[in-house]
Amino acid sequence: MNNIIIINPNLEPVSDEKLIDLVDLINQIFLDSEGELWPHDGTYYRTTILEIKSFIEKDYLRFALINNQIIGMIKVYKKAENLGCFGMLLVDPEFRKHKLGALLVGNAEEWCKHVGLNNIELELLVANDFEMEEKVMLRKWYARIGYKLIDTVSFESLYPSHADLIQVPCSFEIMRKKLN
Repeated sequence: MNNIIIINPNLEPVSDEKLIDLVDLINQIFLDSEGELWPHDGTYYRTTILEIKSFIEKDYLRFALINNQIIGMIKVYKKAENLGCFGMLLVDPEFRKHKLGALLVGNAEEWCKHVGLNNIELELLVANDFEMEEKVMLRKWYARIGYKLIDTVSFESLYPSHADLIQVPCSFEIMRKKLN
């Protein structure tokens, strides 16, 4: 897997066809991993081609590619003074277990340092009333790479426009890491 590259699609344009495939992949991965939280009647989708294009224009996205195929993605941006944030971390299931998640998070952390941010955080969506195996694994993985839980906030308080879609009570665990 040595031929994996991370690109900034704002600087290295990606075709609409590849972006459409990426949107399909994102929506499928999030529905698979968070299926207990969202409706399965076609009303839920994680993102759209327009949103992805707007994130590219804002310089928020980084893509992992192998043989010119997008196999992973992360969204990173400045959230506040001295604070970056990442989200939408995903790796194509066919390429998991190759440390792509760590590569993408490392890229986001380096970007934050490059633009002078001292901290980075993420929002981990969790169900309030039951444990989800993938979320438990992610929480432990983030802790291993230096992220600490700093707060828990209700889903509705951060994303009120999507509150009617969520199927069970949920919260975001806010995890932060100090960057050296």
